[in-house]
Amino acid sequence: MPVPIEAKTFTYVPESLREIEGAPKFVLRYGTRRDRNAYRAELAGRGLVSHGQAEIRDAMAEEIKRLSGNSDEAKDRMVETARRYWAASDSLEQQIKEWWEDCAAYARDNPEAELPPAPAIDFDPEEEAWITGIMQDVQANSAVIHNMRKANARRDFLATEVALAVVLVSAEGFDLRRDIDGLVDRECMAELQEWLGDRAEELGFDQTRADDPFGELRNIGFAAFHLPKDTEKNFASPPLPTSDATGSPAEAEDASSASPASAKSKATPSTATSTSATSSTSPSAAETETAGSTGPMAAAS
Repeated sequence: MPVPIEAKTFTYVPESLREIEGAPKFVLRYGTRRDRNAYRAELAGRGLVSHGQAEIRDAMAEEIKRLSGNSDEAKDRMVETARRYWAASDSLEQQIKEWWEDCAAYARDNPEAELPPAPAIDFDPEEEAWITGIMQDVQANSAVIHNMRKANARRDFLATEVALAVVLVSAEGFDLRRDIDGLVDRECMAELQEWLGDRAEELGFDQTRADDPFGELRNIGFAAFHLPKDTEKNFASPPLPTSDATGSPAEAEDASSASPASAKSKATPSTATSTSATSSTSPSAAETETAGSTGPMAAAS
């Protein structure tokens, strides 16, 4: 999707506050080419480091070998299985993109139509459980993987905050301050986060909920670089466009990835069928197998 040239604006209320009377409104603009340049310059100026998926996978393969107590043959088989699993995950990711496009088309033509079935990963379930268990164990014990993911998480958080600083025009009830480049300055952004949290509490928002009004605002600020101008003014927060390489919104912005389709159907596609986690190198559910244990594919030590 081309980056908008004109700086058109839209009004947004954080989704978690939308049903509360008196919730603050925010005006944001759709990101322009100049905004995109400002975003990239600010991220570069902060000296943030990120790691692509290929780099993380290579590190995972090395850590599987280093941390496993099995024979060299067993370690090689672990790595080979992991790489086949990652290839299957990449294939599934492409299928999911096509599935979302199909769902958007169905929703446009007939909002009540039954959505096409979600794709599933083409990988042996027993092997998948085994290799994801090994990777879960490696991730829990590897400082290398931990530090790479920590760097990525920090960059992703700051990427959405920087994007918001670029495109935020005004905040109802809060005075914004800008730096010399026209971005909302860092101190003001921190104050805005505290103010919005306090305002939400005053309005009766349950602070124990998982929803985060400021997080929703940050996310919509990032998404403003990708949303079509004819989007309804008070839309629900869309899923962030993410990179094919890392699942990172920051990497997606750098790669100028396309935005997800915005379907108007009440039926929203659910996550595609797979026992894998959102990141193919970072399973969410720990398995009983470990890098040092035997499994259906392990050779004798």
